[in-house]
Amino acid sequence: MSFGKQLFTSYSKLIASNPETCSDIELLTKYMSYFVSGKITDDNILSEGLLSFSHLLVIFNDYIIRKELNKTERTNVNDEEQKLKLFLTILENVEVFIEISSKRVLGNRRKFIVIAIIQIVKCIGRLVLILKYKNRISKSPALEYLDRKNVLKQPQNNTLQPELSKPPSMVLKLKRSGKTIKRVSPSLYSRTYNDELEEPDRFESSNHQAIKNAELLYIMKPVIHLGSIAAFGYKSWKSYLVSFLLDTISIYEYFKKRNYMSSEQKKELSRRCVNMLLYILRSPFYDQYSNDKIDSFMRALNHIPFARFIVEPYRQYIPTFQKTYFYMFSN
Repeated sequence: MSFGKQLFTSYSKLIASNPETCSDIELLTKYMSYFVSGKITDDNILSEGLLSFSHLLVIFNDYIIRKELNKTERTNVNDEEQKLKLFLTILENVEVFIEISSKRVLGNRRKFIVIAIIQIVKCIGRLVLILKYKNRISKSPALEYLDRKNVLKQPQNNTLQPELSKPPSMVLKLKRSGKTIKRVSPSLYSRTYNDELEEPDRFESSNHQAIKNAELLYIMKPVIHLGSIAAFGYKSWKSYLVSFLLDTISIYEYFKKRNYMSSEQKKELSRRCVNMLLYILRSPFYDQYSNDKIDSFMRALNHIPFARFIVEPYRQYIPTFQKTYFYMFSN
């Protein structure tokens, strides 16, 4: 065994046996990015690099834990679909770092070439998940992070109580007569109450074409918005309204068919509705309206005793934060 494989094996065992310590290290790395944010570099490359690294560390450690779980559990997950979701999740977590790095290397205008490539790749990947693998809705991140505290309990329970992990037999042997008969229905303990498994696959119904169209519109929004920027400019109200209207139409179409939506669709739709509030931080609305209002509010908070030590650093960082994260390209 090579040194690289030995190192990976040792690291995998360490992660699988110490998930909580691993989470603490990931959280520390994330907090470090916040600490240096806006203090070392004007364009925030170092802090964003640390933040991207912390996210990639979480993804990598989740991958190791999933791999360990798959050794003890039977899964019906499509490997190609999972690889695509993993790729999209990685891309989502590093795209901001790539954007601000491309601005330094290529300049402010040429960076849009890199941004366009990223958004087109994401759009194609999400379309494949919806059209080929029949996903009901695009999630962000595409591959959900593991709930390590709950997930890691299952292998332990299966090891301690293997008889409970096995599905009950469909044949019943009577105690007195010794005869063997077939069960009429599965045992209560063999039934599943997972919402996603019990819920019918409604997405394929012809009555829900509007839901599918709403999702396709949402997926195409970043690419359409980039086209509007090329035509009207980044800080144009036309570009802003194009993105806003596409989001609004998509959400409205979902709400018209909300009675036919799955639980995961409703959950993701709630997240998108909350994200609509972020339009107040996007140019040109932010430049003309939000900036002065937010700044005045935070200056007023500085008059509260000791609040200045907390509020002032955030007030000074908001312009950098707005320029870094609110392009409106990503979903």
